[in-house]
Amino acid sequence: DCKRKIGQEREGMFRCEVCAKTITERDARITYTLTAKFQDPTDSMLLQILGEQADNFVGMSAADFRNMREVQMASPEQLREIMNHPNFSYHTVVYRAKVDDYASN
Repeated sequence: DCKRKIGQEREGMFRCEVCAKTITERDARITYTLTAKFQDPTDSMLLQILGEQADNFVGMSAADFRNMREVQMASPEQLREIMNHPNFSYHTVVYRAKVDDYASN
């Protein structure tokens, strides 16, 4: 429910360190964490795309991609084609920047 990253506790069971819940592999939600380079004529930047936005960006859910990779044994060329699909296409991106200050010792 908290949508945090989970770690494998034992075979088929995963645990969330934040909410201390243990769930089965069947109940785990599989998502992408994409790092994409966006570029315009002035500059470029790397952004992370997560969850449903990443599904929309790739055009396929992470669960479907995993199924293709592990169950259907898709070739590396097929997987590369899926992941390269958004390359050199136009997107409207809204992002938030945050500045953090750290003391140096």
